[in-house]
Amino acid sequence: GITDSRVSGTIKSAVDATLLTKFELTISNIELKSEQSGMVSILDNPVTIDLRDYQGKLKSLGELNIPVGAYSEIQITVSGVKIAYAGNVYWSSVEGETGLELSSVPGTVFTPANGVPDYFEASMTFVIPLQFEMPENNELSMRIQLDVLPSCQEISFDCPVCGGVQTFAGLNDFFFFSIIFEEGIQQIKHSPPLNIQINGSADVNYTGIHTFVDFNGVGGTINSHTSQHVYRGADGTLLVDVEDMAVNNTPLNPTAINAQGETDVEAQEVFRYSTYKTKLESLGYNLIPGKTYYFSLRKTWNITSGNTTYEITRLCEPIPVIWQ
Repeated sequence: GITDSRVSGTIKSAVDATLLTKFELTISNIELKSEQSGMVSILDNPVTIDLRDYQGKLKSLGELNIPVGAYSEIQITVSGVKIAYAGNVYWSSVEGETGLELSSVPGTVFTPANGVPDYFEASMTFVIPLQFEMPENNELSMRIQLDVLPSCQEISFDCPVCGGVQTFAGLNDFFFFSIIFEEGIQQIKHSPPLNIQINGSADVNYTGIHTFVDFNGVGGTINSHTSQHVYRGADGTLLVDVEDMAVNNTPLNPTAINAQGETDVEAQEVFRYSTYKTKLESLGYNLIPGKTYYFSLRKTWNITSGNTTYEITRLCEPIPVIWQ
């Protein structure tokens, strides 16, 4: 299934949620990386949905057959988008043209020749680490969560026939995707990094907020957690390790997961700018001062629920860093 996990007006955003009336997304493929047989496609046909209709609701993408085996990641390929904002409509896709229609001049389509951005010269593929095993004769509910509001940005457009600047909504640098399984204790939503300001070479301490739900209604305990930062590039499509995954000895608050409802867990983290800079340079990445790049925290949780102890790995919300 797929859902937009956030509700209008509950978060700060680069766009005004009340003006965003359409966010139509075309997902052309969903693939799982099998440790036995490589990439396995689990989406029979491309699907186009308006996520404004599924804010806080779940839309089924169908019943898909996942071959038995162990998996390590999911890849989601997006091939088109259509966004209505403040009465202005923008669209772009791999198979069609890119266009913008303004409410002030209905019937006139502006194109990249007029300065309208083309996001889909090629499809966008997003990679999410996702380690799980699919046993024989098992049914599993998997949910794709996409946060629409932070995935948008306002774009100013100098209208060549209106004689003024108009505003429409385009895409941010990348979509905010996450994946959860509705089975046992799972981390849901994104994990926002709070109170983090990158100031060059000094290490920066910050707090991550991680929301858990027990779909079995049993409750449990987080026994330990690990932390690892990864580099996402300028558009969020990379996953480059800039440090090893290591045990995080900072106490969690709390460690107990409620049987019912959501449980917010705080974890203290450290962003090591100079260490990551040295690592990226050794790998041949020459980042440009003044440009924004993205990093994410990857965490593994060791959890006991009932008589079962298991681990889940999640990639947290991107951290924008203005390079120095």
